Amino acid sequence: MIDAKRWLSSIQNLDEAIQKKQEEVDRLRQMAISTSQELSPDRVQTSLSGDKFGNCIAKAADLSKEIDSDIDRLYNLKQNVTCIISQLEDADECDVLCDKYINYCTIDECARRIGKSERHTKRIHQDAIHNIQLILNGCAQDIDNVTPF
Repeated sequence: MIDAKRWLSSIQNLDEAIQKKQEEVDRLRQMAISTSQELSPDRVQTSLSGDKFGNCIAKAADLSKEIDSDIDRLYNLKQNVTCIISQLEDADECDVLCDKYINYCTIDECARRIGKSERHTKRIHQDAIHNIQLILNGCAQDIDNVTPF
């Protein structure tokens, strides 16, 4: 059985993982640039420096491919989540879940957006999670890519 809150949270978890990988790609590219700048035209390139440069570029390229794949997964996950959220009958529940799990808003920000108190918004959130759980329990076998990240 899929836990609704964990499934919804997997969007932000995957997005954060993508950001970390992108930071690593940037770091590797910076290392490759600094490694290539260490070589001067007067010196003969050693295999060690060449290997460092090549390894950095290769790792960055591999990580970039992973990022592209993760972005596709993130897009599909957001589509699935949005589809499930849209099945909720209460507009406030839809708004709170979209704001919290698609737009990464805090409960306080969600409350301001829907014009309710923070306490009432927490109740709406709790009810919405319960209703999403019911939907997921009823159609878990029909949903693609619902496995949490």
